[in-house]
Amino acid sequence: MDGWMERIGSHGRALALRCNRHLRSHLTSAAGIGITGVLLSSGPTHSRPSKIVMTDFHPDVVTNLKHNIYVNNPCADDAPDNTACVLEAAVLDWSAAVPENFRLYGASVMIAADCTYCEDSNVHLVSAMQCFLTTMREEISQKASNLRSSRVDSCCDDASRPDSRYLQLLLAQQQPFALVACTVRHQDTFRHFIQLLVDRGLRVIDLTLWARLEGLSAVPAYHYPESIDSIKLLCIHLNF
Repeated sequence: MDGWMERIGSHGRALALRCNRHLRSHLTSAAGIGITGVLLSSGPTHSRPSKIVMTDFHPDVVTNLKHNIYVNNPCADDAPDNTACVLEAAVLDWSAAVPENFRLYGASVMIAADCTYCEDSNVHLVSAMQCFLTTMREEISQKASNLRSSRVDSCCDDASRPDSRYLQLLLAQQQPFALVACTVRHQDTFRHFIQLLVDRGLRVIDLTLWARLEGLSAVPAYHYPESIDSIKLLCIHLNF
């Protein structure tokens, strides 16, 4: 059991380490026991997200998420006004996701940790991801008509060495995106996931090298039951 817990926890830790400095409002998908969301909420005050909605398709899992939020939210009790991260739990079935779900959550970033190991479920994940990105771009565009897409294009055209500036620019231009941390257990399954994204016209940027250079490899080895080389960090967004 300990090994299994470390396995699912490693992706949450890896993703949380890279997100807190750059993100503000998140939706975590297939949240499981909530490791990713809880860790994201525990960053320094200046980089702490304002709200995290943790979702899963199974009502019993969401019930457990609510319990874990209650006992593990490190910010809620002692944080000064306007600095606490609001943690919520909700049911979200990828196969039945509709725009109203994402409008209700109000997040601009979708986060998924270790969710790409099954080709059948990947079909629904990518469908939900596209729905999220399309819906939130429309929502944001209605609220901010002065999006400067030309500046985003000039940066994203050169993604050979993506780094934190890539995420910062997406945020500055109010572009919704998804971050996926995953273990490549089987190359065929991973390629299938990437092809699903490409077929739906989504742009995939590999941030793995940047994450490692930023210090991901310095995290104690026991956080990674798999080889660290098998963990990928991807940024996914709509084409401009």
